[in-house]
Amino acid sequence: MSNSTNRVNDRAEGGRHPQKGSQQMTDQTHQTQRPDDIRVGERFASQVTLTRAQIATFATLCGDMNPLHHDEAYAQRTRFGGLIACGPQITSLMMGLTATYFSQTTAMLGLEFAFRFRKAVQAEESIRMEWEVVAAEYKRSLGGHLVSLEGKATNQQGDVVLSGSGKVLVTTTL
Repeated sequence: MSNSTNRVNDRAEGGRHPQKGSQQMTDQTHQTQRPDDIRVGERFASQVTLTRAQIATFATLCGDMNPLHHDEAYAQRTRFGGLIACGPQITSLMMGLTATYFSQTTAMLGLEFAFRFRKAVQAEESIRMEWEVVAAEYKRSLGGHLVSLEGKATNQQGDVVLSGSGKVLVTTTL
């Protein structure tokens, strides 16, 4: 494991919090430079704040017309007290984080992901998404490393809003 447990990625603009609606890689414990450089315990994270407009747009694009994602007046009268992000929006961001992280310096292909929704994500709420490499094994038949991941997304109060696991293939070429 790297000596720096929260090394800031150059692309994170010095670790500043992202503007609303933006997503940035915020920190990582080790940057994979090539497939055989993957380390168990390696971590990477990003933070995002979803605006009301982004929540409604994403929900529309994925065919989710539930008023919890579109109608502020309706959503305010529910147990959530306002608009919430739809599940696929948060899971997409989590999967996108893995693709962004590994494809910076290697070739990567997502193989499987499983998620558990734990708490609603409110509009304008900052969410920190992070993954940890829990296993990495070279598979000759695939020509790369099978990397197992455990991840979570937490809100600004530190509550876990989503937990998940994934498996990706990391290789030099696809």
